Amino acid sequence: MEPKFVTLPAIKIAGYELKTRNDGENSKAIPAFWEKYLIEGMAKKLHSEEFVKNHSEYGACFGIDPETDESTYVIGVEIKENAKIGSEYYTCKIPPATYAVFRTPPAKGNEFSISIQSTWQFIWNEWFQKSGYEYAKDGVEFELYNDDDMQEDNMICEIHIPIVKK
Repeated sequence: MEPKFVTLPAIKIAGYELKTRNDGENSKAIPAFWEKYLIEGMAKKLHSEEFVKNHSEYGACFGIDPETDESTYVIGVEIKENAKIGSEYYTCKIPPATYAVFRTPPAKGNEFSISIQSTWQFIWNEWFQKSGYEYAKDGVEFELYNDDDMQEDNMICEIHIPIVKK
């Protein structure tokens, strides 16, 4: 599983936020947050807004507070420039960065979450050790769910990891 490398400008997103701890809680809380987002109509509401630039979805993790081990996870969509966003949405900016981009193996149903988790484990436990890169500490990692990659029997996610050369 070799990544492609891309450099992206800042990306402004709006959506919903979840505060979670990075002590293993996040590996349960984030999939549950996605389930709530899809089942409770949050996705439908967000995608119906006029400020949506495109309908690909981001799952972005913003910083870890060293004192609390807490981070903010956002499910959102890219927004149009100068768009007016209602207060019910969390807005943020993914800073410009160079990314290693990994595509998860195609999966369906409940296997999709396992495919994503396995790819994350590969990145942290194997790829970084031999890559010649390190995590860009001021960056934001995110998952990108493109409409074209979300066929029911063949779902794929792109995981973007901000990197710098060692």
